[in-house]
Amino acid sequence: MYIHRNSDLVLKEWKVRKGRKPLILRGARQTGKSRLVEEFGKTEYDHLVVVNLEKEPRLKALFDRAEPAEIVRELEIIKNTPIQEGKTLIFIDEIQEYPPAIAKLRFFYEDLPGHHVIAAGSLLEFVLEREQLSFPVGRVDFHYVFPLSFIEFLHGGGHDRLAEALQHATIHQGLSTVIHDEARKILKEYLLVGGMPEAALRFFETGHYRASELVKESILETYRDDFKKYSKRVNIDNLDAIFREVPRCVGERINLSRLCGAIRGRDASIALKLLQRAMLLLRVDRVQSVSFPLRPFKKTQPKLLFLDLGLVQNANRISTEIIESANYSVIYKGGFAEQFVGQELIALLSGHRHPELFYWQRENRGATAEVDYLLPYRSYLLPVEVKAGRGKTLFSLHQFMVGHQAPIAIRIYDGPLQLDALHILSPKITYRLLSVPLYMVSSLFRLLANVL
Repeated sequence: MYIHRNSDLVLKEWKVRKGRKPLILRGARQTGKSRLVEEFGKTEYDHLVVVNLEKEPRLKALFDRAEPAEIVRELEIIKNTPIQEGKTLIFIDEIQEYPPAIAKLRFFYEDLPGHHVIAAGSLLEFVLEREQLSFPVGRVDFHYVFPLSFIEFLHGGGHDRLAEALQHATIHQGLSTVIHDEARKILKEYLLVGGMPEAALRFFETGHYRASELVKESILETYRDDFKKYSKRVNIDNLDAIFREVPRCVGERINLSRLCGAIRGRDASIALKLLQRAMLLLRVDRVQSVSFPLRPFKKTQPKLLFLDLGLVQNANRISTEIIESANYSVIYKGGFAEQFVGQELIALLSGHRHPELFYWQRENRGATAEVDYLLPYRSYLLPVEVKAGRGKTLFSLHQFMVGHQAPIAIRIYDGPLQLDALHILSPKITYRLLSVPLYMVSSLFRLLANVL
């Protein structure tokens, strides 16, 4: 079974793009890069040639050839498959296993532009730094692959009509109570299973959370095994300690000494950067000023998000009684709602560039205000406040809107879709508030286009 991804459309657009370049898919392990390309190759091309440099290390020698035409000729013989311009997709998987292959991609663009080449890998930054190589900038394109979004999870689970309803719901028509409750019910499944494709597949096939938990345990262990590849740069025990601790504090501002205990601050900082480069963690930085270009405020502690909310649940050992609980706020506690919304925003904002998220904070004596995310939309930076429940207290949004000229504020919460005009007496301000159910974060741009 293949779960259709939003990236399917990206690859189809790449295939017919004028001036098409070799494409490198980037992302953490187990996010579905290989399956995505293989399905694309089987459905969109007459022939698919897969070169997996991890499973077929003997093929590394191919990329020592001086000319890409030689690589193509030898691949045809080894794979016994015709390689024709526009009809064959060449897929170089696990390309990080042989860095010279990354450098060779530029020659496909320069010498054989008619051939369609996609590469995929993880930990690419580490490999290139170790080998003192760089990406062939300007000669390749990039696309980032993340865990399944909620909409992708709906399609994977066969809830196509519900996904369509969510993607077409309008502020004026809204959603019925029945549809709202159904979306909340399946969102709860997603929050517990998460977006790692293999874990989601096991849940769809069996209907049991335990089946997905076993997969996620294996994935977490795979990541820990990868830490050995970093051993020359950082203490593996330090790396593992931070990796285990971050799921317990998602959505919180971190203090390195508190997060890492006995680990020295400098060592902890190095380990965090490595985990970020592996795309297992994502920093959410405080903005220096609410204006473009967004710049992080270096003197302020960042927040951290983990790769996937299902892995967070697994690492935190969420129990059966919570799974069966009707109290959604129990599941959302500890910054988990921020983790979910952060993942959805990454899927919404990223693709061809490395993901970035920012938050806003104002610190006055006795009156701290913090907005969870800033959403770039057109020429605006819109405040996004995340609420685990219905979220009636909006003090931080009020404070943001007092000082900044945003045309609308956004609340993401466990409630219905609606648009309100707020009239606040202290501080005195009037502004529009777009309230969006948690299960509709992926529709944010569409909803904003209808009100701005």
